[in-house]
Amino acid sequence: MRRLAWLILIITAACGTDSATESPPGSATGEAAQAVLPGSALPLAHALSTEVSPGLQRYFDGLELLRTAQTAQAVQALKQAATMLPEHENAQFALAVAQLLIGDHAASREALRRQAGRSRHAALWLHVHAVVSGNLQGLPSIPPNMQASYRQVECNAPGAWVPGHVLQGDDAFPTAYASFLVQDYAAASAAARCGK
Repeated sequence: MRRLAWLILIITAACGTDSATESPPGSATGEAAQAVLPGSALPLAHALSTEVSPGLQRYFDGLELLRTAQTAQAVQALKQAATMLPEHENAQFALAVAQLLIGDHAASREALRRQAGRSRHAALWLHVHAVVSGNLQGLPSIPPNMQASYRQVECNAPGAWVPGHVLQGDDAFPTAYASFLVQDYAAASAAARCGK
């Protein structure tokens, strides 16, 4: 449970906010949206609900629910946010991650696949999804003719097949974050799935 709580805190930190939907810098809302609550990774914009669109409010609500390990409720809030804000990349991404956390692998996989070409972060989470679920189809890093070989390795060394370029950090995320997701979170889930 402690690992899940840590993972959720990392996810909420990684999701961030979309500057296109925030108020301009210098305004009360813009400054508050960039501030961070002590001891958490959530922006303060959710505290200013009268100045935030309903869709963005549901997104912040969903992140708060993720932070407090209420993943089923987070999925519902993030579904509403994603519907209200179809172009909001962070809302779509947070929904995909929350769906993975509750075990809705099909919905999570499709959402991550749509975003993987535009976001290294989504591509990383698509690989995390593959390790957790065992579904390697459609990963850009694995040629279709090599999937059988990767499946043989998957249960013996979960996550060991994830290419280094996927784990390598940059502006999108640090390497330690990617390593934690694959080697700790996803590999533990895969080991349980494989009966180890």
